[in-house]
Amino acid sequence: MSIKETLEALIPRIVLNNDRLKTQTIPCQAGRKLVVLYENGDLFPCELLSSDHKFGNVRDVDYDMSRLLFSEKGTTIKDGIKAKQCHCTWENAINISLLFDVRSYPRILWTWFKLFIIGRRKKTY
Repeated sequence: MSIKETLEALIPRIVLNNDRLKTQTIPCQAGRKLVVLYENGDLFPCELLSSDHKFGNVRDVDYDMSRLLFSEKGTTIKDGIKAKQCHCTWENAINISLLFDVRSYPRILWTWFKLFIIGRRKKTY
C-alpha cells in the first residue's frame, strides 16, 4: 500500500497529458523543490531545460546555491516555470511536483484507493 506505487501509476498519464497538451497539467516545482547540479557545478532547475535556464555555477558563488536560486536571474527562471513556460515530461520532476501540489492530493488518494482497495477486492486466489 505504497504511495510510491500510487505515484508511479499516475506519472505516465501526466507525462502524456503534458506532452499532448503542451502545457503543465500540474504546477511544476523545478527550481523550487528540486534542482539539478551537474558535476561541473552548473545548477539548473530541471534536466530538460536548455542552457538559457541555467541558474549559474556554484563555484562562482562559493558553493552557496541560495545565491543563485534567489538572484534576479534565478527568480526570473522560477517565475517562468511557474507561469507554465515549459511543459515537463521528466518523471522525477513530476513526482516531486505531485507531492507538493495539495490540489493533486484527491487524485493521488483516488488512485491509491483504486489500486489498493478496489484492486484488492478483484483478486481471487
